[in-house]
Amino acid sequence: MGGQGDGQQAPLLPEDNRPGDGGRVAEHKPSVPTPGPAPTSRIQGSVERPLAANPGRPPADDRFPPAATLPGISLAPDDPQAHFWDVLTRFANACGLADCLRETDRLPLGFLIEPPELPDGEPPLDAQAAEGIAPQRYYGWWWLVHLSQQNTPAGLCVVPEDSYFAQCSRSEDTWRAACDAVLGEPVLADRFYRLVLAMLDPLDEVGELHLQLIIAVRALRTALPERFKPAFWIAQGVDPRLVEVEV
Repeated sequence: MGGQGDGQQAPLLPEDNRPGDGGRVAEHKPSVPTPGPAPTSRIQGSVERPLAANPGRPPADDRFPPAATLPGISLAPDDPQAHFWDVLTRFANACGLADCLRETDRLPLGFLIEPPELPDGEPPLDAQAAEGIAPQRYYGWWWLVHLSQQNTPAGLCVVPEDSYFAQCSRSEDTWRAACDAVLGEPVLADRFYRLVLAMLDPLDEVGELHLQLIIAVRALRTALPERFKPAFWIAQGVDPRLVEVEV
């Protein structure tokens, strides 16, 4: 660089020659001047390296695209209700429960899952699943029951009276009989881990649909939040004491 009028060289920025920087010129911050000898021709001060936006985070890998770009995944569908029903129908089909789906505006997600009809002499769903026979039907049915909220105290008050589920849940005796003959034991905490394993298995088709359905429900709740408030149940005549928390 050319000299200045007083014969001194213009200040230079020292290069950061640490490995991996490719000789890139680093930013320098001048120190605050203090009384004393005049500074030399080079800027004095400590070298500062700009921090990464998120230290320790690995660089993006094109092999693993964001969830929103994966096939079947839609975080913000144009029509959340239609998208939800599309995923719900595909899930029910994959579980062998397509004939059990029923629309009803009385439940928050707009659907009810009826108990499947088994041929005479066929064991209940849990016994079949234990033998490796259509386990997705057993776990899928109970998961949809929980998802629809039809078996909650509030849900039991509003399910259509002419539904097979309402007939089965009319009393403790009728419910016990339905579980013994068709439904099997409820999928509670001691068996729920199997659903999680299915969701985590990249080769499990139904597991992938589990995840898609969860995302579709989230989108629907975002679009129609009023259906998931206590007022939704109370407006249908449900005793407020049965609506303990916001769902």
